[in-house]
Amino acid sequence: ALFQLVQAAGRDGASSLPAKGQTGEGYEGHVFWDADLYALPVFAFTRPEIARAMLAWRIAGLEAARANARAMGQMRGALYPWRTISGRECSSFFPAGAAQYHINADIAFALETYLAATDDASILKEGGAAMLVETARIWLEIGFHDAARGGAFVINRVTGPDEYSAIVDNNLYTNLMAQRHLRAAAARGREAGLMEADEAAAMLRAAESMLMPFDPERGIFLQDEGFFGKQPWPFATTPAENYPLLLHYHPLHIYRHQVAKQADAVLALALLPERFERAIARRMLDAYEAVTVHDSTLSASAFAIAAARVGETDRALRYWRVAALTDLADLFGNTGHGLHMAALAGAWSALAMGFAGMRVAGDALTFDPLAIPEIGPYGFRTRFRGSLIAVTVSNSDARYELIEGQPVWLGHGAERFLLEAAPISRPLGPA
Repeated sequence: ALFQLVQAAGRDGASSLPAKGQTGEGYEGHVFWDADLYALPVFAFTRPEIARAMLAWRIAGLEAARANARAMGQMRGALYPWRTISGRECSSFFPAGAAQYHINADIAFALETYLAATDDASILKEGGAAMLVETARIWLEIGFHDAARGGAFVINRVTGPDEYSAIVDNNLYTNLMAQRHLRAAAARGREAGLMEADEAAAMLRAAESMLMPFDPERGIFLQDEGFFGKQPWPFATTPAENYPLLLHYHPLHIYRHQVAKQADAVLALALLPERFERAIARRMLDAYEAVTVHDSTLSASAFAIAAARVGETDRALRYWRVAALTDLADLFGNTGHGLHMAALAGAWSALAMGFAGMRVAGDALTFDPLAIPEIGPYGFRTRFRGSLIAVTVSNSDARYELIEGQPVWLGHGAERFLLEAAPISRPLGPA
C-alpha cells in the first residue's frame, strides 16, 4: 500500500495524488478531497516531503479557489474544487460534487496534521497561513447565526462525504470540521497578520456556537438534520445485483431514502474521537452501520478506525480487512480501472491511528494500542518531527524503538516518556 502511494504522488508541488494514482484511467486523473484527508496524513507520518509537496500544490491553486468561490456566489474567501487537475472545478454534478464544501476543512485538517507531525512552520510563511485563512472565510459566507435557534451558527444546503444524502442542513461532519478550521484560522491568521481582530473574533464566535445536530431519543449525533426523517431504504428487498445503488437508481430516488453510501458521521468519529463520549460513539457506530451500504472504498477504513478507537477490535478488524484487500482481492470489481489510493492509505491509517491509537498530543506522539489476537503481532514505522520510530504491538505489550534521529517524547496510554537509544516496552491496557 505504501509503495503504491509513494510512487503515485507528486513531489515537486506541481501535482498531487490522483484517485487512481498512476495505475489506471478511472476518474481521468482527477484529484479529490480524499488525497488531502486520507493520503496526505499518511505521508505526514511516513514521507513528510511528499505531504509538503501536496500542500504546496494546494497553495499554488489558491487563486483558482478564489475564482471558484466567486462562481459559487461567495464574495470573500476561497473554495477549493471537489474534483480537479489544474485547480478548476471539474465536477459535472453539483449536488454530490461541488456542494461538498467540506473540501476546505479537509485541506485545513491536512495542513494542521502536517504541522503537528513535522513542526515545519515554514509552510505557513510560504502560503499555508493565507490558504488556511482564505478557506475559513467561506464558512462565514455560507453560514449564519440563527436567531430562531438561540444564535447557533448553522451551515445549510451542503453535501457531506455521504453522497447518497445531498444538499442537507447542518451535516455533522462538515460542521465539526468547519469548527476546527475556524479556530485554527483565527489563531494562525492573527499570528501571520492576515486578519484583523474583529474577523478573528467572528470566526471564534461561529466556532463556539456551531450547531451539532443531536437526537436525544437515539442518544446520537445526527448525520444531518433530516437524515432519520427520510423513508428507510428497503434493504430486505433490494437484490444483491443492484449494488452499488448509484448504478441502478436515480440520484433523487436515493436522496429521498435513509441510506448512506459511505462513512460520514462515522468519519467524524474516526478523525475527531475526542469530541465524542465512548458510549455515544458506540451507539453511532451501530446506528450508521445499519444504514450504510459502503458503495465507496473510502468507507471501510473510517469504520475500522472509529471501531478501534472505542475498543471494538473485532468490528475494526472486519472493516480493516476490506480496506486492505480492496484491490488485492478486487472486492469492488473495479480494480481494473486503477487502484484505490484512498483505500490503500486508509489501510495504513487503520493500523497506526486505529489499532495503535496514534495521535499527536502537544510535543509528544502518543499511542493507545490494541492487540489483534486473531492475526497476532503487527508493526509499522512512523516519522515524528525528524525522528523515525518503529512500533510493534503483540498480544500483551507494545515496543517502541528509535531507528534514527533525536530522542523523542512518546506516550503510551496516560504515561509519557522520552524514547532514546534503548527500546521501551509497555504492557497493553484494557480495551
